[in-house]
Amino acid sequence: MRMGRDGDLESFPADGARNRRRAKGSGPAFWLVPVAGQIIVLALAISLMPFAHPQADDFCRSGSVMQQGLIESLRSEYMGWSGRWSGTGMSYVVPLFADVTHTYGLILLAAMGVLGSGVYSLVSALVAGDTPRSVRLFATATILAIHWSGNHATGDNYYWLPGAFEYHLGVALGFLLLAAMLKNPPRGGVGAGGGWRIALSSVGALFIAGMHELYAAMLCGVLAVGTVVALKERDPRRFLWASVLGAGLTGFLVVFFAPGNQVRSPSWVAIDYALAVAARQAWGVVKGWLIDTKLLSATALLAAAVHLDYIRPRWGWCDAENWKRLVPGIWLLFLWAGFFVPAWVTGVTAPPRTLSALFLVFLTGWFLIVLLYAPGPVAKRVPFGRAGHRLVVPVGSLVLAGSLLFTGNTPVAMRDLMLEVGRYDSGLRERYASIRLAIARGERDLRVFPLLARPRSFLFRPDIRDDPNHWSNRCVALFFGAGSIALSGR
Repeated sequence: MRMGRDGDLESFPADGARNRRRAKGSGPAFWLVPVAGQIIVLALAISLMPFAHPQADDFCRSGSVMQQGLIESLRSEYMGWSGRWSGTGMSYVVPLFADVTHTYGLILLAAMGVLGSGVYSLVSALVAGDTPRSVRLFATATILAIHWSGNHATGDNYYWLPGAFEYHLGVALGFLLLAAMLKNPPRGGVGAGGGWRIALSSVGALFIAGMHELYAAMLCGVLAVGTVVALKERDPRRFLWASVLGAGLTGFLVVFFAPGNQVRSPSWVAIDYALAVAARQAWGVVKGWLIDTKLLSATALLAAAVHLDYIRPRWGWCDAENWKRLVPGIWLLFLWAGFFVPAWVTGVTAPPRTLSALFLVFLTGWFLIVLLYAPGPVAKRVPFGRAGHRLVVPVGSLVLAGSLLFTGNTPVAMRDLMLEVGRYDSGLRERYASIRLAIARGERDLRVFPLLARPRSFLFRPDIRDDPNHWSNRCVALFFGAGSIALSGR
């Protein structure tokens, strides 16, 4: 592969190791523009993590484990609030090994690392196997940068552990599992170590399905399609797909029929009302995603800059035209489920943390569909015409970098990093120290001053309240071992 004069990646033959070597370091300088934008945005996202602190459910779950132990905490959660046993379970396990008031940023960073690994692994599994690592990294960075910059509420998922565990990791680990399934060699049925591969993949599917019922259903949908196709084609891996599907369905049912779900949502609303609520939200949200300059410029770069015959998926199952119909259909079904199911269960629109994970599904599916449908080599068909093609890559690169840096969450995060997060972090650390000092002196009913800094990148909930009986205040008191805690003075 080498970079063409018009800024497109020229394809190389299947045995093109020599061409791959030539590709290294090639390409016009304008490709550095979106790369620089991606690096700045992702570095900014990561740089905020050391300043993030526990909120709300973090204190509830950590305090519960400290007071009544892990097993009783998990039982109470499953029976009385939520069936997401592995998603919430990670929040209960963390306090056994670390004090979240000291290690919160490191755990968030690890969660983001898993998210990046999941996207990269799925991208690598979907494109042709000889696609260079630089192209796969560029695609991964593009998806992650657009996702963070265009996110509805970074504080819900990137900077809050319950959201990161139940929502982002629920999708990211599903990506990792699907990537492993797609890249598994067909020889010998399930590849080397067949029995262990089936067992580990099945346990993984069971665990992932326990993180969130909505994304478990999506995972099972993809596994079901893979199983049907593998059975139809008599692929040697069909037993692997069927076994993993069975484990995923089992995990989904364990979550879905948890007694705690009935406590949390005792009755579902009428379908016609849920349809109206979901349709209104879907129209507004998806329209915003589609007209975002970040998505449009990245799509133009993919359609015009890359010879798609070179990286187009070669899954070997079914005719290519069948995938062109199947992939968009599944994608649209998943998107609609992401809006409809929360509306049906709760009667209100999907919360921002659900939209964040759904946005990741949207981006991945969108670029895969573009990859399937966009024209092939420039010698056959030129997207946008030859004159337009020469402009799309440099203009698209500038627009993508500019929209990443100057729209969405990036300006807010830059302001927070310069003005807010330092004061927010020091204020909370002083609060923690004063609480622990007061408890060491034997005080039980504590009063703390309100925070002076309010970083918009982090906070999606108010600080603790004036009322010591508010549930968030009780959780903070439980975590620190106090009798009560509330704000004092404004």
